[in-house]
This record gives sequence, structure tokens and C-alpha cells, in this order.
Amino acid sequence: MSRPRKPGIRYFPLDTDFFENKKVRRLTRAFGAIAASVLVNLLCTIYKDKGYYMRWDDETLAFLADELGLKVGTVREIVVKAIQVGFFDANMANLFGTDEMRSKGDYNGILTSIAIQEQYFNTCKQSKRSEVCYDARFLLISMKPYEKIVNSGENSINSRENEVNSGGSTQSKVKESKEYTTTSTSEDLKLFFQNYIENGFGAISGLSKEILIDDANTYGIAWCNAAMEIAVSCNKRMWAYVRAILNRWNRQYNLSDKPWEVEAVEGRNKYSRQFKADVVTTTDKSGGASQIDWTNDPDHF
Repeated sequence: MSRPRKPGIRYFPLDTDFFENKKVRRLTRAFGAIAASVLVNLLCTIYKDKGYYMRWDDETLAFLADELGLKVGTVREIVVKAIQVGFFDANMANLFGTDEMRSKGDYNGILTSIAIQEQYFNTCKQSKRSEVCYDARFLLISMKPYEKIVNSGENSINSRENEVNSGGSTQSKVKESKEYTTTSTSEDLKLFFQNYIENGFGAISGLSKEILIDDANTYGIAWCNAAMEIAVSCNKRMWAYVRAILNRWNRQYNLSDKPWEVEAVEGRNKYSRQFKADVVTTTDKSGGASQIDWTNDPDHF
């Protein structure tokens, strides 16, 4: 099975005067060079994943902080300041939150901006993409300049499901795109949600439910459950951690593969090789005597 098509883009231009931008300079004056690192990381995530926006909540915050090796509080302050100075749109950043949350800096919504969206759709237009999906809820710009790639009259945009349903001469394109979608039955999703709750990932709210359904349809229930199991074994009960595993698998495997089984075998082989090396080392140090250190034996307990 081929890998799913990604709405994101592989590269984006970074203006040479990026660090001279007034908004960026205000952030670097307040937080130093790490502010630029956070901003560039967020831009890469936006353009790579959805293309013109990214979800922002506590899980995403924790994952970003862990990825950059920074404190959660530091990253939160930088993003809050970036929203306040207008680097990201404030209303979108708190789309699913409350005014009380906003006052505390606990934004719950979407990170995007007019400049980000224009850059994404212009890139798609220049690269001559035949069709581009978008969610109308998160748009800050007019789609008129991009009608040929997003809605040519034959395509109808279903913003809720984020899919393009085509008719007439585009029927073959729709059939092709469906091959990249993994659908889940209601019973599968019910068990998946139950697994999520029982493993301590928290309650399932409206936003988290959307994220879970989206990932289940993108990667499949089996991948999600396996990645969740790995996260639990590492005591990382955050869905952002699970998504990082899913994204890595998606880069390295096909959706028909079982990467958790492959990596489990590779892990056992690695420990076995290390154990044999320790045996040789211990034997050499003891002058040929068969004194074995069993502490690294993968089957020792």
C-alpha cells in the first residue's frame, strides 16, 4: 500500500530579513535566540503537516518543549508572546478555548496567520497541484486566487471532513485519493477510545476526539494502538508523543507494515549482539576464564 498523500509541503522560503522582522525582534529581545528556534520549529511543523495551520494545546506544547530540550513554561511564554505581537492570529489561537484560558496563556486552538496561509497556497499553486483540501473554519484569506486548485467547479469542498469529493471528469482522481485513506468502523473507534482512556491519556473532549479520529483514519487503528502501547511503556502518556511515533513510522514504513514488530525484533537482536560483546569483553579481561556478567542478558530476570 502506498503512503498517504500529505497536504503539507516539503520546503518553504524563509525571508532573508526574518530576524529583522519587528515581531521576531520583539521576541528575541525578550527571550534571546531560543525564541527564533521555537518560531522556526513551529513554521516547519505547520508547513510539513497540515500546510497552513497546526493545532495548539497542552499536548503539542509538551511535545515541542521536549523536542527542543526547553522547559514547558519557557515555550509557553514564547508562543503567548508570539500571539500577542501578531506573529500568529490571536482569535485562531484560542478558537476552542475561553477568555479565561486566554488570560492565563492557556491557548487552545490553531496556530496560523495570513502570511502563512498565503505562502502555503501560493506554493501549492506554483507547484501546480491538481487539488488541495482545506478546512474553511481555519481560513483567514480568500480562496478566489486559488480556485483552480481548490474548487474548480467540479470539486466540492467538505470542510468538516477535510476531503475533496469530485464528480464528472475528476472521478478517477477521487478513486485514487481514497486508496490513501484508512477508514475505521464505529466499533473499532469505540475500542480505540476505551484504550486511550484506560491507558491514562485523559478524557476525550471535542478537540481531542477530532484529533484521535483524524489519526485513526490516517494511520489506522492498529498503528495507533501499537504506538500508544509504546508511549505507555515509556511512561509518556501524551498523544503528542504517540503522534511523533506515528509520524516516524509513516516516514519509514508503508501502512500495510507492522513497524512495532519489526523494531521489536531489531531491538532483541541489538541486545543480543551487545550481550555477546559483553561476554567476549568479560572473558578477555579475566584472562580466558568463563566469568560472564549476566546483567545485560535480555532474557535474564
